Amino acid sequence: MRYLLPVFLFGFFISSCINKSQDDSETPTAPPSQLPVTEGITTTTTVLDQLTGQPVIGVKPIKSLSTAIGENALKIEDPIPPKLVAPNPQTAQEQRVIRILTTEYWSVWALVRIKDVPANRENQGAWFKLETDGTYKYGLWDETISTGTWTFDGPNALLHLDSKLKGDDRDWRIQMGNDEDVMIWIGTEMYNTPDIQLKLMRFFNIPKTRAELGVTE
Repeated sequence: MRYLLPVFLFGFFISSCINKSQDDSETPTAPPSQLPVTEGITTTTTVLDQLTGQPVIGVKPIKSLSTAIGENALKIEDPIPPKLVAPNPQTAQEQRVIRILTTEYWSVWALVRIKDVPANRENQGAWFKLETDGTYKYGLWDETISTGTWTFDGPNALLHLDSKLKGDDRDWRIQMGNDEDVMIWIGTEMYNTPDIQLKLMRFFNIPKTRAELGVTE
């Protein structure tokens, strides 16, 4: 199926982000005075409207994965609670994707965020545990950050994470191949995060150190 794309070599993964960074330099941006920070969770930015191609003001998260990761960590409960919708795969391929998503822990081995090199080390070790009932939890190393609900849009290969924390909702476009131990997640325009890409690896237990994750100290 078209949403089960092969996992590219990570070198190509990084180089594509670098090339996109060069392209983004030509995207109109609003003056700093028009980019206020909202509760330390989101900021406004100028993006191109997908329908008209015209620059518009949009909102994007300040943090790559969670408001609780990195400096000035925040945990503010979202006033709109997550809505639980049990997975309902319609095809054999969707059944396979959901089976893989809900198997063990998926931990961030590497993260690329355009023009934000430190984000990689800051978010390595973050993990997600998706359950078959449509709930999930996530954290960093041995700390659980929060919980929420998830849904999967099979035809568009989109994973939607609805967190209990304000600012932690995300959409990810999933790429995977025959190897069920590695996935690539790519941010989307929904939250103005197409500048973020993740390489996740499957673990039986939560990696608690960089050595257990398989990255350098």
